[in-house]
Amino acid sequence: MSGQATVWVRPLNGVWQAIGTATDRGVWHEGLTLISDQPGPKSATFTLYRSARGIFPDLLADTPVIVEVAGVRVWAGRISDAPEQSGAARQIDVSCDGWQAHLDDDAYERTYVHTDLTAYQDSRTILTAALTTLTQAWNVASDNGVITLGLAAGASAAIGTAGGVTLDLGPASTAKRIVITWDSSNNGGTNISFRARGSNDPNVAAGGSDAINFTLNGGASGTTGGTFSTDCRYVHLFLVANAALAPGSDLWLKVKSALVVADTAYESGNASILTDRSGRWKTVRWKNRPPDGSLEDWASDTMLAPLSLSTVDTRATIPGRSAPWTMRRPKSVLLWGSVTSGRPSRRATTPDRAAISRSRPSH
Repeated sequence: MSGQATVWVRPLNGVWQAIGTATDRGVWHEGLTLISDQPGPKSATFTLYRSARGIFPDLLADTPVIVEVAGVRVWAGRISDAPEQSGAARQIDVSCDGWQAHLDDDAYERTYVHTDLTAYQDSRTILTAALTTLTQAWNVASDNGVITLGLAAGASAAIGTAGGVTLDLGPASTAKRIVITWDSSNNGGTNISFRARGSNDPNVAAGGSDAINFTLNGGASGTTGGTFSTDCRYVHLFLVANAALAPGSDLWLKVKSALVVADTAYESGNASILTDRSGRWKTVRWKNRPPDGSLEDWASDTMLAPLSLSTVDTRATIPGRSAPWTMRRPKSVLLWGSVTSGRPSRRATTPDRAAISRSRPSH
């Protein structure tokens, strides 16, 4: 039955079956709406109806769903909600999430490339901060996307004291390399240094791995990168006094950008490599992309395949990238056989089972 949609489900501990063609004969769907976006199938809704003798299939949350049109798979996902109907109810409203939702199932969000300077906080505000090291003599400010660290003229700082900011990447993310662009007052000699330290302790004074370490007499601006010796959750950017300081003029350093990457492979030439033309590799969802060939991976490789690789019939049936796509199955066509029989038709089109089993992952 060319051009008509078939909804396949796989109940718990069951096998793939087309709705209305197996144990649930006398059941049909209407109001099928499929929505997709750049990562692939996003959502789907449809209503199941049943005849007096029909039995609804067992549709629990997370039941896998596939939609085919004229034998072409156009959508895949899982059931998110199918409210139970009691008594003589003849319909169920079913809601589904596309397989892209599976990529959000991680308990924590992972960061692979971090560039947001507003996420850094004054290290002195951290609960475990060592305030004998992070003294009030140091100025720390973040404004207009720039972090400024400094020691004002006339102020005094003891040797070993420091002022800076800390970035917490969260429990599921780590940093391996950092690249910063900076401006400085280019004075102070070797008595004051800037450091980029990685650690697994929010207190910068507890020590860690210094990926960047230079004094404030090496130039008025620059781009500097370094690699942490171990993966670390916290990144600290700070100025530290290498000797007792009482400057006659302001000492300062401005961090204009900071690229933090989870792996050295994500950075090349002081820039992130995870930036294709769509920008998708900057997102957590796309970095959590499942293995090639899996049912979830099909979402991008098939649903959003280049039209140049599709047949005319396929291009006519695949929904657009953003607008909803709706198909209704009229009762007069799909529910009844001959006009005189008055019984539901059993001639529903069933795709070749062998072909389906070859094309679907086992999970």
